[in-house]
Amino acid sequence: MISGNYPDSVERSSELLRLALPQMAKHSVALHPINYAVWYEYVSGRSGDLKAEIERLTADGRALTEADVARLFKAYVAPVGLETSERVAENARRILRSMEQDALEATDRTSAFDQSLSQWQAELDREANGGAVLQGVVDSTREMSEAMRQLQGRLDVNQREIAQLRAEVAAARSEAQTDSLTGLHNRRSFEQHIAKYLADREAAMSLVLVDIDHFKLVNDTHGHLFGDQVLMAVARVLKESVRNDDLAARIGGEEFALLLPSTPLKGAVELAERIRTSIANSRIRRRNSEQQVGQITVSLGVADLWPSDNGESWFSRADEALYTSKREGRNRVTAPTLLARHATSGGRT
Repeated sequence: MISGNYPDSVERSSELLRLALPQMAKHSVALHPINYAVWYEYVSGRSGDLKAEIERLTADGRALTEADVARLFKAYVAPVGLETSERVAENARRILRSMEQDALEATDRTSAFDQSLSQWQAELDREANGGAVLQGVVDSTREMSEAMRQLQGRLDVNQREIAQLRAEVAAARSEAQTDSLTGLHNRRSFEQHIAKYLADREAAMSLVLVDIDHFKLVNDTHGHLFGDQVLMAVARVLKESVRNDDLAARIGGEEFALLLPSTPLKGAVELAERIRTSIANSRIRRRNSEQQVGQITVSLGVADLWPSDNGESWFSRADEALYTSKREGRNRVTAPTLLARHATSGGRT
């Protein structure tokens, strides 16, 4: 997943532009915003996933096609939204054009001032009308100072606009990867993190799927507003249960997932059991009311990452464990391989 929110200075972004253009020329792709965004991310080094994918695709020396770059854009850059990306790119081009014009104007004024100094120096050397020459120096210096002050003002405006663009991109990225109701990561972010974890292949890694029991009945009995309240309550428990390097996501209507790097299966099962107990022991009240609603429970399925796994097989085993929990009565944690494969595993560290 792409990290950072383009906090580049003008100098740094100019350097990235200088690095990106030869890459685009090498691969014979058109110079439009989508291609530029992909290669900007690549040369900046902020997106390890994108860099790894490009290097994999070009390992045999082949050039990327327009279709390749479009797919890379959709997978690694598009979370901010195509419309937002194009709008930000156009605003960035406008600001760069303005700064280029300001720089040209400053260059012209500096050149004119330099010529005036040379002329005044020659006249002073001839000792002709020295007082008028000195007054001309003073007047032109004041004009140059005023021109520089105006230029600085325009540059300050451009810097504020750049800061605003960065804030818009940061907000768009956050919105594109966050579930609006619960504040957890959404399905897209979850899938991107799974791809990243599979690339890293840490020694111990686990996945927990969580499903609210009888959630349709909750909605039908108490209404969708209360159903939303239940979703947010479960999300809070999940968020409070994970560590900083873990990921909690809402991946469906009433289904959640936890990605747990550096966590063996036994530790993941222990965490899942704590979550199950915490939710089962809680009581949710209606908003603006002290009325308690019946017990809310969740079923959980756990699977650790096997060396042979891809994302689909890993998820499928956790999903199978989840539905085993549901078939066997709900409000329970299932990890079918725990005893068979991890009888001596350590806990969650």
